[in-house]
Amino acid sequence: IPAIITALQDISGDDGIDKITGDLDPLTDIYDLIDKAIVEEPPLAIKESGIIKDGFDADIDHFREAGTNGKQWLAQMEEEEKASEPEQPLGENLWEDDPEESELQARRKVDEENWRIVQQIIDEIEY
Repeated sequence: IPAIITALQDISGDDGIDKITGDLDPLTDIYDLIDKAIVEEPPLAIKESGIIKDGFDADIDHFREAGTNGKQWLAQMEEEEKASEPEQPLGENLWEDDPEESELQARRKVDEENWRIVQQIIDEIEY
């Protein structure tokens, strides 16, 4: 729109054109927002990721990182849990009546569910 306004100003002299030129909103606020949010060369298909610039929104950056590193995070968390657990003899369930282990198992299920929710949000943002 700024280019249209400039072109109209170049041919000014007509009261109608001058009025139109004066009434046009250059929409610089919207231009600035788009310029800050969208990468210079976005992918052709919306289904592809990478449309929103890194650093534009902390939540989007967090979800994007969760989408790319989420499986690695879960694997690392599981390794840490396994490393902290003592060896369990075959045929015995040492955790059967352990409330702390029950809570740990419940947290693991919540983390897996949160991961699924984060992945769904990322998919919706990127598609």
